[in-house]
Amino acid sequence: MSSALAAQQDTTRPKATQKIGWQIITDNGEFSFAMPQGYESFSDGGYTMGTGISIKRHITVTRPINGVFLMVEFYEGNVKDILKELTFRLTKGEEAYQLSKDTVVGEMSEKEYRHNKNGYLSIQQFYLSKKKLYIVRTIAKDEKSAILEGFLNAAQPGGARTVATLPAAIEEILPLKDEEPLKGDPDRGIVILYKPRPAYTPEARAYGVTGEVVLNVLFAANGKITKAEPVSGPKELWKSSTDAAARIRFLPAEKDGKLVSVWKKISYSFSIY
Repeated sequence: MSSALAAQQDTTRPKATQKIGWQIITDNGEFSFAMPQGYESFSDGGYTMGTGISIKRHITVTRPINGVFLMVEFYEGNVKDILKELTFRLTKGEEAYQLSKDTVVGEMSEKEYRHNKNGYLSIQQFYLSKKKLYIVRTIAKDEKSAILEGFLNAAQPGGARTVATLPAAIEEILPLKDEEPLKGDPDRGIVILYKPRPAYTPEARAYGVTGEVVLNVLFAANGKITKAEPVSGPKELWKSSTDAAARIRFLPAEKDGKLVSVWKKISYSFSIY
């Protein structure tokens, strides 16, 4: 057995942990939620969905922790049409989500959809106001997970919650220093949950640089992208592609019931028109 595989399969070695608290995040008193510290946020806007729906502003806040994926999105634009399009995508096909809640909270409508696949529970909650759409998303193996419950209970319309109502701190499991990517195939591959578009630099656009960039990406067991190496494509677009890849959010691969790191190729297509 190689040292890498031994590190992944040795159940007697304790994982290092660190204590992580929660932080309240609010949007102008209209909506508030809590995220474990160490979250990341991204902002874009000024684009349209493939169906021609305008996205004026889009903010994403994410946090993977102990195999649980947490995410909140803010949308501004044609929010009713955005909600209609996103819920349509959820509820079609063989892997459709099921509507589990449809109510009104204050001046917001709330819809919740649930889906179970490969032993994972996926929940998406949609809060719609007159001008904004908030989406609360989580994926977890254990429906009774304290992280899952704390996250869902903290998300609500209105202003900041008090510190006393914050969920309990978490012992975050850190990856082993000598943990290496899996050699061979995982039992379950990664599931990409959020793949942001790369920026088209003004220089590349001005010179008409187009094409497909292929990257070799390391999807780590702790739910983060740790490496993104260009393999092919126009070099002028490599940095935009690696920057976008670093913001991918995903469910890590599994082997023998454990989260593992894997390499996977991804691509980005660039076209002027």
